[in-house]
Amino acid sequence: MPEISATLEDIGISPIGKFDSVISDAKTRGIDIIETQIGNPDKPDKLNRLGLFIPLSHFGYEPSPGREELREIIAKEYKKSGIKYEIKRDNVWLTQGSSEAINFFYGVVGYGNKVIIPEPAYANTLALAYLNGVGVVPIPRTFDDGFKMPSPEAIEQLIQKNPSIKAMIVTNPSNPDGKILSRKDIQDLAEITRRYNLWLVFDSAYNNITFNGNYINPFEVDGIEEHLVEIGSLSKKFNQPGIRIGYIATLSEKFGREIMKPLSARLSVAGPSVEVALKCYEHIKEEDIQETLGIYQTRVEAVCEAMSRLCPLLEVDTEEMLRTDLSDKFFRANDNRSISYAFASGFYLQNSARKGFNEFRIAFVQPEERLIEGVKRLEQLINYQLNS
Repeated sequence: MPEISATLEDIGISPIGKFDSVISDAKTRGIDIIETQIGNPDKPDKLNRLGLFIPLSHFGYEPSPGREELREIIAKEYKKSGIKYEIKRDNVWLTQGSSEAINFFYGVVGYGNKVIIPEPAYANTLALAYLNGVGVVPIPRTFDDGFKMPSPEAIEQLIQKNPSIKAMIVTNPSNPDGKILSRKDIQDLAEITRRYNLWLVFDSAYNNITFNGNYINPFEVDGIEEHLVEIGSLSKKFNQPGIRIGYIATLSEKFGREIMKPLSARLSVAGPSVEVALKCYEHIKEEDIQETLGIYQTRVEAVCEAMSRLCPLLEVDTEEMLRTDLSDKFFRANDNRSISYAFASGFYLQNSARKGFNEFRIAFVQPEERLIEGVKRLEQLINYQLNS
């Protein structure tokens, strides 16, 4: 039998998709599962409500950088946000979701070099680094410390010990823990990347889902325009993760020249997805996005209240990360009812420290009553664990 590379054999399965086959099998057996393991929005958006559709037609290859019309719209979004830099169409490139953008960026870093990433981290960021032969140096953040960024001095010590570090990748707002960096946090990271001549990459997929108005666009920070790369996504903005449209934005001319190589190698993003994205921008307005945001905030508040009442052994930190001694159990069906969630161990660099083994993440992508029912099922699971 032909061999499989050790790289692929050693990589962990995403905590988000780890139990897809288990869930599918359970559903065929009539088990009702409340799925909170992945941020797959349930709420119908305005596009669905209006019954809009994309007419079937011939779809040829899109331009490798992405269709100019959509790139222009994204560039204008930056201008409306009030940043000091002028992001033009030619500073924006379309990708098939933000994961492809991350994957391409690792080509910039180069095989055998390293990136520094705060953990817990978006699982795909870790997995794609491994697949590209890029080493990861974790910046430790802990549940007990509210997932705060460590001091700039602590981060610099990690960089000094690893001279092959070429970039810092930060997810802000953070997936999986929901933490949002302060202006000082971003300024500190910017200063570090300037001092050590690193790329500073912000994965901003969740920048439209913040409840306190305290999100800072990284392009608001001075002096890092030649270092800064932002990766964005239309998935969460429009409740359309299936269209797989992401983008890269930077003012670095050097980066722009080089990123065209992987973009042209994969030919183009999907034409039907671009059409959906354009329809979203045409028909979904800011008030629609704010309506969706309000629904998510109500869900967060309701679930946290229910957990404090029904699951007193759970520690609730931020919008998504929770902790209890669930170990590596997935879910247990009681009377053909269950709940799925993402184990946090998959959001940490693989090692023997068992990081995240007693933490898990849920996504607020079910109706409020289903989420409350999910908390009740968690209570049953915890009681089962305590009594078994």
